[in-house]
Amino acid sequence: MQTRFVLIVIVFITTAVTAGCTASATPSLIKDINEDKAFLLFSNDEDLLMDQPYYNALLQAVNECREKIGVEIVSSEESAIVDYLQVKEFPTLFLVENQQTTEKYTGTGEKEDISAFIAENVSCEVD
Repeated sequence: MQTRFVLIVIVFITTAVTAGCTASATPSLIKDINEDKAFLLFSNDEDLLMDQPYYNALLQAVNECREKIGVEIVSSEESAIVDYLQVKEFPTLFLVENQQTTEKYTGTGEKEDISAFIAENVSCEVD
């Protein structure tokens, strides 16, 4: 009887540990991106003025690229994906290719620099 109890405890612990490991799986927000390339902008809801150059650069790219790229705005409150990508400061911009984060923007908060990062990573035909 005691052996059976120990076995049940081991199975329970193994299941709990395995379940904890799956928490680091790719978040559904990334899995649900349909475009080959998309950008995730992690935004600070308390200071949207800091995000303005990012919004402007992304909006310009979307208009010039005509839906060839996707944009997802992620609130700083969405802790699961913030933790998954280890976002420490806001705003933060990531490139997602084929549902994998491939690049993080590390430049200045100037629209021109953000636009240059976007242009390096997507090819747009400007009308």
